Amino acid sequence: MICAKVKDANGKVYSKYFTVNVKSPRNTSTVSAESINVGEKVTVNVSSADIDGSCTYSVLYKKASDDKWKTVLSYGENNQVSFKPAEAGAYDVCAKVKTADGKVYSKYFTVNVKSPKNTSTISAEAITLGKSLTVNVSAEDIDGACTYSVLYKKESGDKWKTVLSYGENTKVSFKPAEACTYDVCAKVKTANGKVYSKYFKVHVSDVKNTSTISAESIVLGSKVTVQLSSEGGSGECLYSVLYKKSSDTTWKTAQSYGTATTVAIKPAAAVPYDVCAKVKDENGAISSVYFTVNVSEKQ
Repeated sequence: MICAKVKDANGKVYSKYFTVNVKSPRNTSTVSAESINVGEKVTVNVSSADIDGSCTYSVLYKKASDDKWKTVLSYGENNQVSFKPAEAGAYDVCAKVKTADGKVYSKYFTVNVKSPKNTSTISAEAITLGKSLTVNVSAEDIDGACTYSVLYKKESGDKWKTVLSYGENTKVSFKPAEACTYDVCAKVKTANGKVYSKYFKVHVSDVKNTSTISAESIVLGSKVTVQLSSEGGSGECLYSVLYKKSSDTTWKTAQSYGTATTVAIKPAAAVPYDVCAKVKDENGAISSVYFTVNVSEKQ
């Protein structure tokens, strides 16, 4: 409150009181989000409070690591602007309010721009007919809740089949019906409807493992022979043989994948052994057959 006083010649005082409101000008600008995905827009609304008279507005931004600002809204009456950062990274955003007498009030924001990635995985890129395929749908650097979907089709076809409709479930297994190459698509949809897709090719083979073993019971010191063979499959097949004590968890390789079709194994202890014969076609589809060989002490 301000008081003005006047004293006359007789010493009488006349007073008049005034109330002066002293304002505290503020930049009350807002930004639509402080974290967005690459390709999305951020909107700045420039505003102020407790400023008398007309104002003009401006918005600038830059990468946090840079020195040079870019102007996306020059000083004028418009107080809203949207822009789309070109790359992932942290950005500084500055909203400015200029009064009629040229005084500027600034407000700063940091906006993190993420680069979303579809990180989905598939259990195998080559399987034998009758086996199931599992897709795990996942993503990185996406803000907000997502939904997930999986589709597949024959490579030679045009029509996709949906095995997982958009929802919260991120895992699905399915069994291709024919021996051919399939396209598989895993999709991630953001809250604003943007879709990130990842594609796989899966070779489904009709390779059949017809391998046999010479005996299922032998005496310690003797050998057991695995005769490797197969039917169907794509191209030339390769064969592998592994074995282990039935009580163990680690397999030993008797033959790495190769063209040899006869492999002999000489067990070192009088205990049951597991033997695994594998066939792999040129697309990588693997078919396995297992045998148990009982090894006894010499009589």
